Amino acid sequence: MPSPRFQKGNKLRTGIVPWNKGKKTGLAPWLGKKRSPETIKKMSEAMNGKPSPMLGKRHTEETKKKISESRKRMFGKNHPSWKGGKPKCKDCNKQLGNIYAKYCSSCAKKGERSPRWKGGVTSAKRLDRGKFQRDIQKKILERDDYTCQMCNTRGGILHVDHIQSFAEYLERRFDMDNCRTLCVKCHYKITFKREMPQSSCWGQAFVKGGRFHVVQD
Repeated sequence: MPSPRFQKGNKLRTGIVPWNKGKKTGLAPWLGKKRSPETIKKMSEAMNGKPSPMLGKRHTEETKKKISESRKRMFGKNHPSWKGGKPKCKDCNKQLGNIYAKYCSSCAKKGERSPRWKGGVTSAKRLDRGKFQRDIQKKILERDDYTCQMCNTRGGILHVDHIQSFAEYLERRFDMDNCRTLCVKCHYKITFKREMPQSSCWGQAFVKGGRFHVVQD
């Protein structure tokens, strides 16, 4: 099998213009130019049988400093290929690791970008419930010192109850004066107008452990 290396006598492709032809890149003053045969011969004779000029030598501290400074100028914003650095998420402004990405892993699946998107079918009531749980619920529990406002039982499985219905009184959904902390038994009694059976697990289906469990009516 013939060697894939270039050998004398092989023909190269012609008609391809080098990307740096005629450009001043600053890498070398002769880049993109052709040396004359005389110059090539002189360079060959000058280095023939001779080691590198720097062999066995060391740069001075001043030279090292100059080399270091010149290399620093080629990094970051000073690099000729600088394109602004890593991009940021369009939604949360978080810095991204992929230069081609537009959103972070969390925002990439939100709203219309989610594979489960169905045209915005989530009801306003459900959205308000989520907002209430995030913003208001804990404040009410802290205000009431995690104590049922009917039987004064502290701790256990606690619910946040709307005095005026969450579903019917839209304007009072986020009114803290319309909310109170109740234990699960008192909440059951208000909701169904009777005592909670001992065998009932109402309001406890999502308990994951811990001292308090929080839901709203």
